[in-house]
Amino acid sequence: MSTAQDTLEGFQNHQHAKGKTSIRPSHGDERQGIATINPAAAALSAKGANYVTPISHQCDFLMHAILALSASHLEKLSSSGLTKVAQAHRLAAITGLNSHLDKPLKTAADGDAVIATCFALLMQSWYMDDGLESFLVMTRSCDFITKHVRNQQVDSILARDDCSRIENMRSRLHGTPRYDVDFLSLASQSVNDVELLCEEGYQWKLLTSLQQCIASLAKSHMEAYMSHLNIESVLVSMDHEELVQLMDPQNVISQLILAHMVAVQLILRPIVCRERKQYTVKMFSIRMSRWIESICDNIGAGYEGFLTWPLLVSQHHNNKTLEEHILASPATSTGIIGYNGGNKLLAA
Repeated sequence: MSTAQDTLEGFQNHQHAKGKTSIRPSHGDERQGIATINPAAAALSAKGANYVTPISHQCDFLMHAILALSASHLEKLSSSGLTKVAQAHRLAAITGLNSHLDKPLKTAADGDAVIATCFALLMQSWYMDDGLESFLVMTRSCDFITKHVRNQQVDSILARDDCSRIENMRSRLHGTPRYDVDFLSLASQSVNDVELLCEEGYQWKLLTSLQQCIASLAKSHMEAYMSHLNIESVLVSMDHEELVQLMDPQNVISQLILAHMVAVQLILRPIVCRERKQYTVKMFSIRMSRWIESICDNIGAGYEGFLTWPLLVSQHHNNKTLEEHILASPATSTGIIGYNGGNKLLAA
């Protein structure tokens, strides 16, 4: 069995038996992780209708992944009772993908179908109330699968390194609003408080990446964007045992770190939105909506002080008022649509 297939089967097992994954460590350079994880996700969003969707007509597991993502997204938008449908399509996508990975890839479309499926499943996890563990596992799986497809040398479009992506972001970040200094100070203090509890190397490494990201938000939007990518690289670089410990609901320190990681992901929204050509806040505002509360419910009493800031971020996020509280100036557009204070769309 290939490493790539082992990763997906580990994920499938993880869905049925929490904490029992078969993920193998990534041996890639961390900066390679930066180049790998995000471009295909952005490409999947940008090229979905024109490129990925037609491939799914000949690929059942990709179609199941797209339907799973769509069902979870619709459930968040309208509470339409599609959770079981989403879960069924997700399981079918993973099962079909595992079977496909048992055979050599033959064409570029084969490679793109495999990568697109992984990223659709990753994106679906954003809209799942219990999706945090799936997000962590699929972040790593996307990296493994992309490298696997590259090694097959089938000229997959989604497996290509997109060196222009970071340069494109430089222009898109023009007009990005400044962050409120007092809010960033609260964020920094909260992360520093958790640092005093850290015991393991992987905890220090992930927490340090969060500290760097928060500090960069007060300096440079581009630096903050690069720090955001580094957080994902840290997740990819963890070995199997470290990831299991990070996801362990009984590991209070790891759970506190994850609560802060999710909060940082949420406050990065005004920057990360600009990976797309227009500032589509509504899509981002329904992601990860229950993740922090679920961590808090699981941890229980005695750690409330360490969770005050993440819970505040989650509250603003769920009330659709996050930008009002984290920004020092109104968000402006990337050229098409702008966003102000969580409620108003502005003409560019």
